[in-house]
Amino acid sequence: MIQLSDVSIQFEEPILTNVSVTFQEGKIYGLVGANGSGKSSVLRAIARLIKYEGKIEVGGSNVTQAQSGFQKVMYFEHSEWFDYNLTAMDYLKLYSKLWKSEVELKEVVSYWGMEDYVNRKIGKYSLGMRQKLLLSLYALSTSRYLIMDEPTNGLDKDAVILFKQWLEKEKVSGKLIVFTSHYHDTIFELCDAVYEIENHQLNLVDQ
Repeated sequence: MIQLSDVSIQFEEPILTNVSVTFQEGKIYGLVGANGSGKSSVLRAIARLIKYEGKIEVGGSNVTQAQSGFQKVMYFEHSEWFDYNLTAMDYLKLYSKLWKSEVELKEVVSYWGMEDYVNRKIGKYSLGMRQKLLLSLYALSTSRYLIMDEPTNGLDKDAVILFKQWLEKEKVSGKLIVFTSHYHDTIFELCDAVYEIENHQLNLVDQ
C-alpha cells in the first residue's frame, strides 16, 4: 500500500494541497494532468526525492523517516538519467545486483529485443532504445511498488504492446503500479483507477 495523508507539495506555485489518497497492491493507477500540473512531482515525493508536507507511507513505513520504506519503491524517472558512457548491460548487471533479482538477464534482453545493442554505449541509443532499457530495469526489480513517469515515451506500437503485457503480469503478481502519462494514452485502459491533478487536488476521474 502507498498512502498519502494530507500531503502538500509547493515550489513557486502549489502542486498539491492537503491531498489524501490510498493506492492498493495488486492494482494499477494512472495520473493525468496538464503540462506543469505536477504529475512527476507526485512520484518524486513518493520516492523521497523532493520535500513535501504531510505523510507518505509505503508498505506501512513513513518514507520521510524509514529508509526501509524508501527502499521498497522502484523509480527511474526518465532515460536522461542514464550515463551515456555505460551500456545497457552495465545497468542490467547493476540493478540485478542491487535488487538481488532472480530474473535472468537474457530473458529481459530478449523480451525487450535489446540483443543488437545491449553492449553498445547508451549515448548511441535512440529514445526508444533507452526507454526499453529503462523498463527492463523495472522488470529486474524485486520491488512490489513500481512508480513510472510516462513509461511509453518513445516506444513504437509493438513495444507498447509488450509493455502492456508486462504490466498486466506484474499486476497479477500483486504489485502496485502508479504511472503518469498524457491524456488519451491507451495504457490507461489497464488502470483500476485514474486520477487527474487539477486545482492542486488528485481527483478520481475513472474507476
